[in-house]
Amino acid sequence: MRAKFIVYFALALAALALPAAAEQVLLTPKDEKFITVETEKREGGPVLLFSDSPEEVFKDGLLYRDRVVGHNRLFFHHVNATGSDGKKLAVLLENTDDLHPVAFQVERSGVGDSSYNYLFEGKQGQWRYFSEDYQKNAPLPAGKLGFGRWTELLTGRGFLLDDKKLLSGMIDFYTERPLRLTVLLCDEKNFLDLFSKNAAMQPMDSHPLRGTFPAADIEYKVKKPIVFADEQTADFALKMASGGEGFEEGTDATTGLDAVNYGNYGVIYTVRFAIENDDPVSLQFNPMGGEFAGWGLLRKEGGKEQIIALPADQLSLGITEEETIEVASLSKGRYTFVWSPPGASNVPVRLIWRARRPDSFSVRLEKKMKR
Repeated sequence: MRAKFIVYFALALAALALPAAAEQVLLTPKDEKFITVETEKREGGPVLLFSDSPEEVFKDGLLYRDRVVGHNRLFFHHVNATGSDGKKLAVLLENTDDLHPVAFQVERSGVGDSSYNYLFEGKQGQWRYFSEDYQKNAPLPAGKLGFGRWTELLTGRGFLLDDKKLLSGMIDFYTERPLRLTVLLCDEKNFLDLFSKNAAMQPMDSHPLRGTFPAADIEYKVKKPIVFADEQTADFALKMASGGEGFEEGTDATTGLDAVNYGNYGVIYTVRFAIENDDPVSLQFNPMGGEFAGWGLLRKEGGKEQIIALPADQLSLGITEEETIEVASLSKGRYTFVWSPPGASNVPVRLIWRARRPDSFSVRLEKKMKR
């Protein structure tokens, strides 16, 4: 499985047309002062269903359930902690009420192969979700469900999950009329539909990370172009996915209680900005909350969208708050940068625009990171 991911990783990097980030980690001093860019913030997109509590599942049962209609995104993140290899993690869509057939379609899917390395699992699933090359060949179920019928969205029969392994992923799907969605863990010998009807809902663990949220997309539009008037102009930054910026609020459909998506997992962030600087500007990514292992998308207006590893030369970065990587060196133009908090990674993060002054990098400690 690791060998397969290395192949995907290499193919994705080979496709890059924008300048690749250097294979090094830059350190951003904690006391460095930035100009916070002014933005217009919009929230919308599909409904988000978040299933991550209990994260470690110690016994068979239902993990999350709600009724869905229209455009939805499911983010799930669960570890088989039952002590047995013979377990199935499954995502069911069921027609429990409508006498007429209900059409459904999976529009995009990014699910890992499961792993003992949770950062690796989150990064693998996110590459699949963002990669257009992967999506072209991905199995994306679609069809109609008659009354009492169901379908399973991972493999058609659930994903066999070894003990202590994590399975994490993100699935966008559409239903023309209401269906019931259920995330569950059961023995590999169980019939999924019967188990879904009779099993009990698992209580949350100490981390209340599940619920249904009305908005799964957040867009920031930077109001003014990035330009450095002189050598004394400070660098620019935008902080995202922290309590200060606000986490998505919704409802735990299994209890009716209020829910908060601490970390905004499953939320896709889009940052739109323009560069008007005469000299190239360094776009940098700085995880501030801990280790981060994911992917992003970068597009220049009129050009092709490129998938970018965060980071490229190693699995993760963010052991210290100062660790930063360069995403690309950007010339004049309009750009879009897209990212999402990956499973097992930490937020908040900061996007930084730095002037490429002659001494702009020499004054910062740069080092190779070997892990």
